[in-house]
Amino acid sequence: MAGSDNLSDPSSPFIPGLDFETYLEWMRAVHPGVAARVSRQKYEIARAHGVYADGVGDIAFEDHAVGGRGEAYRTTQLANPLIRSRGIETLYQMAIAGQSVGADALLLDALGGNGTVARAISALHAGSDTPLVITADISAAMIKSAITLGLPTIRQSAAYPLFVDESMDAVIFAYGTHHIPVFQRELAMVAARHALKPGGRIVVQDFEIGTPTASWYHEVLDSYTETTHPYIHFTRDGMVNLLDRAGFVDIELHDVYDPCIARADSPGAAKIRVLSYLVDLFALKLPRGNDLDLASWADAEEVVAPYARFVDGPACLEAEEFGVGPVEGGYQAEYPRVALVATGVRPL
Repeated sequence: MAGSDNLSDPSSPFIPGLDFETYLEWMRAVHPGVAARVSRQKYEIARAHGVYADGVGDIAFEDHAVGGRGEAYRTTQLANPLIRSRGIETLYQMAIAGQSVGADALLLDALGGNGTVARAISALHAGSDTPLVITADISAAMIKSAITLGLPTIRQSAAYPLFVDESMDAVIFAYGTHHIPVFQRELAMVAARHALKPGGRIVVQDFEIGTPTASWYHEVLDSYTETTHPYIHFTRDGMVNLLDRAGFVDIELHDVYDPCIARADSPGAAKIRVLSYLVDLFALKLPRGNDLDLASWADAEEVVAPYARFVDGPACLEAEEFGVGPVEGGYQAEYPRVALVATGVRPL
């Protein structure tokens, strides 16, 4: 753990190997502003609701030993921190839009895994004053990884967050909103509204049912992963109504271009970087090619390429299919995806 060697109580319900009080001690030392906003009372409420009980959480993001693909996800994200940066930057700009925010502001990444959004924003805005991004997730393995990286982070359920009310300037739900059980989604949005300061913004990102990007999850992950994909994505009306019922105002709906982009010295190498990212990130049971031979990736490309093909897609699209082209200093491969995003404001 960055900043501390004190891992205690392997049976801790908070994070195995790290009990709640030890976690708070570490946070006070390295991110005191975040620690000051964590509520012990809300932690006890979450425990009472079984949030930290054994077996709770999404098996997909736990480790291979228990049937998940968490190691593959963490390793691939750490190796490719900016491959999805185009979409992440758009979400970030939506979160801070119209607000005067600087280094003292707090942005909660409510489904943050091991900190991909936090690391991308830090890299994209190096040297400038940006809000502190707090990585939250219910997966103990993800949060232990984020702690090791020294990120401000917390293990919490989206439906039972641990921060005091009116403590966040913005909240983002991204790259996994469909993993929140349908019966908990409104509860999660209401909890986010309470966590936001008056006038604070919420950004909810997922993929619209029936689009190529949503179909990727339902068809490819169902067929080519051990964990399958038993989750319900969103309709346009459903996403807007969710924020409306949770008490947000000024709700807007957006189509957001969210591609996977990689650069390399040759067209083949650029394309391999995207293909290997997709195969590795989701632990797809597909033939993994040689990283120096594009032809060896033909089977994987045949499976994944159709889900990056858009006909009469939304205006935000900048590419209509998976391809590669020259850019300054080399070549760029681009795998187009389109996300559905709703934004809203906590009333003053």
